[in-house]
Order: sequence, then structure tokens, then C-alpha cells
Amino acid sequence: MMHSSFKYFIMCLAALTTMAGCCLIDEDISDCKGVYRIDYQIEEGLYARMDAEIAKELGGSEYTGLAESLRGYMGGIFSDMIHGMDLSFYEAQADSISSLQDVLKVEALKASYTFSLPAGSYMHLAYANVGSSAVAVINDGEYCHKARLEQPRRDTVPSHKSGLFTCRLPLELLERETQEFSATLYMANCAVALVADTLGSHIKDLKMFGDDFADGFQVCDSTYTFSPVVVRSDVIPSGPGLMCLATVNFPSRDNVPTRDVSNAIWEVKVYAKCADGSITETVLGFIDPLPAGTLKIIKAKVMPDGSVVPEDSTVGVSVTLDWHTGYSGEIDL
Repeated sequence: MMHSSFKYFIMCLAALTTMAGCCLIDEDISDCKGVYRIDYQIEEGLYARMDAEIAKELGGSEYTGLAESLRGYMGGIFSDMIHGMDLSFYEAQADSISSLQDVLKVEALKASYTFSLPAGSYMHLAYANVGSSAVAVINDGEYCHKARLEQPRRDTVPSHKSGLFTCRLPLELLERETQEFSATLYMANCAVALVADTLGSHIKDLKMFGDDFADGFQVCDSTYTFSPVVVRSDVIPSGPGLMCLATVNFPSRDNVPTRDVSNAIWEVKVYAKCADGSITETVLGFIDPLPAGTLKIIKAKVMPDGSVVPEDSTVGVSVTLDWHTGYSGEIDL
């Protein structure tokens, strides 16, 4: 009789252990896992906003060729195409080390990723198009609160070659369930284009650098980091009497302490080589933030002395004629 009661007790204990499910033996947690899928797409409206800026600023017939060239250049930046992804999953605790990292090879408007992890709370960070940017890299990706997109720590960096997109997604993964999630990838960089009317100026060359923009982006906190760095522009085919220079970079600060142009929060520095061989520096200062996901077009007239006069009277202007030294960036005119 006692033997039967003891046997019954053992059977009940075994049943309760099985029902408890997750996972009394640390070395074997496979029964706690489910199958999970995340569907990704890039935020909507990026190309439309870029195209609206070009149409507004370059709608005149004199800009037809340039508008198409700039649209072609920026179309690859403000695109909703995903060109490869870097994925990280972290247990939801401060500075947790990644539980899973993977690279998703994809060339499509949308992407999906299926994975399996032990049930629990996670923070998921995703990056798109980093491999095609030719400038930004992911640093400290193994730690959730340190992971960031970052440019090289140099005085001058080239313009980004692609749009950069990220997302952060808290996840509650349930035991032995099939779950589906949706994630929107948001643009982390922006662009500036200078359209310069050079008719009558007789300048030999023109170079532009963007200044006071962020140098990195911490994805988990959605904050940008800043250190001294300038971004060297690309040249956009423009046609007779026009020059177009463009940079793709991280955004500016978003705080505006005053409307005084002497307190500009981002700048464009333009260097003109004049007919006599001298170099003129023009610094254009802006008090309105340049946020991620936007294109800003600056129209200006280049004078015979090499100075650059913007059409927008709210832009701050500082000109140095016969400029020689005092700038640490890379200038080859």
C-alpha cells in the first residue's frame, strides 16, 4: 500500500514538472523557445519629400538638367530599398551583451527575418544599408546601450553613399509560440545641396564642406553624438553657368538657442578659386535644424571676388577674401 502511494506521488511530481514547462534544467532550454518573425520596411514618404524640395527650389526651366541630375543622385539616398541588414537582439537589461547577431542579405523593398530565442524580454536593434554607405560603421554592437552608427574619427570625411536606416523594437517573446512583429526603419542621415550660379564670376573651381553635423547615432537611445568633423561634398553634373555640390551626412543639433544668425547650429563652408588664383572662403550659417530624412537645397550667386551670396536673407554669411590657412579640412583647389 505504501509502495503504491509512493509511486503515485512520483508520477504526480513528474507531471507537475512537465507542466511547469520552462526550464528547470539550465543546460536544456530548447523547450522554452518559440518561432518568431519580424517584417521590416523603410519609413514612407522619404522620396516624396526629397522630390518636393527639388520641385520647389529647382522648378524653373533653367534648372531642368540640374534637377534631373540631383534627383538621380538623391534618389538612391532617399530610397525605400533595403540593401542588406545587420540585426542584434539583447536581453532587456542595462548594457546586456547580445544574445543573437546576424546579417541579412537582401535587396528588396521589404525584408523578413525568422529566428528562435528563449522566451523573455528583449531589445532588438536593426540597421539597414550600412554596408553600402562607404563611411559609417557599427561600433560596440555587442552591447545594447553602446551600439552606434559612427563615422571615422577624422577631421574630414566623405559624403555618405547611401541612406542609413535603423530601428529599435522591444520584444516580449512567449514560450513555444509562433509570433510575428512589424518594424519600421527610420532614416538616420540627411542631405544638403548648394546650387551656385557662377555666370560672370570667372571662378576656376568651387568646393563645399558641411560642418557642425553629428558624427554618430546611438540607436537604443535614439540620440546623436557630436565631435568636430566636416563632410566633403560630391559634385553633381549641373550644366553651363551652374555648379551643384552636395553632402549626405548625419543631421544637425535640434536646439535653437536664439534666432541670431551668429549662433548658427550648422554651417556650409564654400571655397572658391578665383581667376587670379586666390581663394575666397564663404561660411553660410543656418539657425533652423536639419533633421534626419530631409534634403535642404541652398541657392546662391557666386561673385567675381569668389564670395557666395545666398538667396535666403536669413542665412548668415561670413566672407574671407584671399583666404590661405586656418582650416583643418582637406581642400585641394
